[in-house]
Amino acid sequence: SDVYAGILADWLVTDVEADLVALGMEDGEYLRDGTSAIIVLDQRYTAQHVTFEISDAANADGYVQIGRVFAGGGFVPEINAGYGLRDSWIDKSTSDESESGAQWATARRRLRKVQFTLEALTEDEAALLHEMQRVIGTVDEVLYVPDVGDMAYSQRFAMLGTLEEMSQLEYPFHRRRKLPLTIRQRA
Repeated sequence: SDVYAGILADWLVTDVEADLVALGMEDGEYLRDGTSAIIVLDQRYTAQHVTFEISDAANADGYVQIGRVFAGGGFVPEINAGYGLRDSWIDKSTSDESESGAQWATARRRLRKVQFTLEALTEDEAALLHEMQRVIGTVDEVLYVPDVGDMAYSQRFAMLGTLEEMSQLEYPFHRRRKLPLTIRQRA
């Protein structure tokens, strides 16, 4: 049966486009790598198959391009990540300089990276994340959504990525665990 029958809200086009045009950049420059369209459901579902039906009568092109679809379970901690979260970019571009001083550059993708620490995990949450690390390692994917209540914000910072390292669980307080995580966007 249908689990979600709704629309992607207006947050798919953010005010960042106007900001970039004001800086002299084309709006398509930001959107060329695609835009994340994330829907977070209010509960967990179990199914053997997932079917996406897209209906957009106002779409003059008559088609929708989708580069990648990810459907999976989720984890939202009881207490959010601590202060000090770091969002950054990894620039895969290269440049070289000739003997005359001319610069040769090859522009490549910029990949997102986020580092944060879950400082007050319950013992059950810590056990779940510890097991998650064992199962997915640094190869399988995780979807990082920074704020499930604010999809406009999450559109800019969310990413499908992999854990950069297998972090150690710490015991900073009685019955609380601490886990630093670094997630790097997949190329």
